[in-house]
Amino acid sequence: MPKYAYFDSSAVSPVPVKGWYDTDDFSYPNMPAAADLLMVTDDQYASRMQNPTGWAVRDGTDLVAYTPPAPSLTLAQQAQAGLNNARAYVQSTYLILNEATPDAWVAYIKALMAIANGSDTAATALPAQPAP
Repeated sequence: MPKYAYFDSSAVSPVPVKGWYDTDDFSYPNMPAAADLLMVTDDQYASRMQNPTGWAVRDGTDLVAYTPPAPSLTLAQQAQAGLNNARAYVQSTYLILNEATPDAWVAYIKALMAIANGSDTAATALPAQPAP
């Protein structure tokens, strides 16, 4: 009896493996639909726990290492992340040395603040970061 990777065949490929079935050693009263099962080799089954991000089924026929998609950030979230980085850069480059912050960096930080706090509702992209 074979071993299987269980996945959602109706999802967009590659699809994360939801579970594993070893029909050599176990009997399962409620097996998933055949379309949601990919027969795997003994070696693939044995290595199922060796990939820290898990496994996926590509095109319903191949077992591949799973790479989770990067989370999608809103423009406001991107602006907040950029703002945190810009503040850290300005503090370590100018303020710690008691030097004036260049106008380009002040304008950049203000633009990021407006996007992050929602007062700029017209922006569709982050402003370009000034040259260091």
